[in-house]
Parts: sequence; structure tokens; C-alpha cells
Amino acid sequence: MSGWVNQSWGVHGILRYRVHRVEAAAVDGTAMIRESKQSFRFYLIPAEHYDRARIIIPAKGQTFEIEHTLKEFQDLGGLWSFNEHWTTDSDCVSKATKQWVEGGELDNGFRKTGQKVHVAGILAIEYVREFRDRVVSERKALAPSLGCTEVSLIRSERSSNGLPTAALQSRLSAIVLGEPRQDLFVIPPSYREVGYYRKDRSVHGWPYLPLMSFFHGN
Repeated sequence: MSGWVNQSWGVHGILRYRVHRVEAAAVDGTAMIRESKQSFRFYLIPAEHYDRARIIIPAKGQTFEIEHTLKEFQDLGGLWSFNEHWTTDSDCVSKATKQWVEGGELDNGFRKTGQKVHVAGILAIEYVREFRDRVVSERKALAPSLGCTEVSLIRSERSSNGLPTAALQSRLSAIVLGEPRQDLFVIPPSYREVGYYRKDRSVHGWPYLPLMSFFHGN
């Protein structure tokens, strides 16, 4: 995933960012999300940087989070889960066009384009939406063979006078079907354990990351 956003009224306050995600799921339910991010203020000045992973191990009832940048890890306590599910919809229309809200489903404005695309060798169905008088436009593709996982997303935003203000591109780059390598679920032995922190209070400097969506798109 890569993108940029203009944080000022001019064209100089651009924040660029790159995000790379690796996700793995084993047949016994063991799962992992690893996300690394780098961002740059004013095009070139380094800003945010992290390399975080969350590992869920159902057999042991444990969930760990690892900060590879600091070579530290923490036990989150108990068994957590990811907020994602696969569907068997042949054209992914329900997952693409509906948004879950409190009390039921809501139409999110996406409509099928009638186009099929291949992303990392996987066939996907394309959807598009525009709103606020075309100030924001989005195009995404979901793969039926992967439970309607979103495998690509392109988003652009413009100001009311038509000037670009933000852009994002997210695309699946590779997929390996079958059991993942076991080392993806192992904490490096040289890493130091630190106490668990909560969202509203970081006791050792880790930024909070909502690593709760599996197959998020990267």
C-alpha cells in the first residue's frame, strides 16, 4: 500500500507513506498479521516508522504482539481474533456493496463495473463508487476464490475546486496457497518481553495499532 495526503493549504505539506503487510493462516487457526510502515513529511523527511506483528495461537489460547523495530514483544493475554470472514458469493456483491453498522446493513455506494481483473494471478470482480460530487472516487476488486477478499483498492480525493488532496493504492502482490512456514508464528529468541499496554496508555513507547482486520489489503 502506498499513498499521500496534503496536510496544508498549499502543495508543500505532503505526507507520503508506504505500508507493507504479510498475513498467514494455518489450518489449526494459528494466524499472523505483520505490518510495516514508513512515512515522510514534506516528501523526504522521515516521520512514522514501525514494524509490528500480531500472532494468534488458538491451541495455546495465546496472543502476542511483536515490535520488530524495537526487538520487543508482549503477551496480550488470552485468545484474540481478527475481524474478517470469508464468503462463498460468486460475484462478491454483498461484501462489496454492504457495510455493517449497528442495527444492520447499509448500502456503501459501490457498484459493479462489469469488469474482471487479475491481481497476483487471482481473478477478481471490480467495483467502483464516487460521492460528494466526485470529490472522492474509489475502485476496488474482490476475489471470489479467496472468500471475496479485497485484493486491490485505488482511492483519490480532490478539493471542492478540483485540486488533488490525497491518493491511495493498495494491491495484493503475492499469495501462497497451502500451509505457511512455521517460523512466521515464532517470536525471535533474542527479543525482550515488555508489559502489556492498553490503547489509552502506552507504558513503553509503542504506538497503538488496530491490527484486527485479516486480509486487509496491502
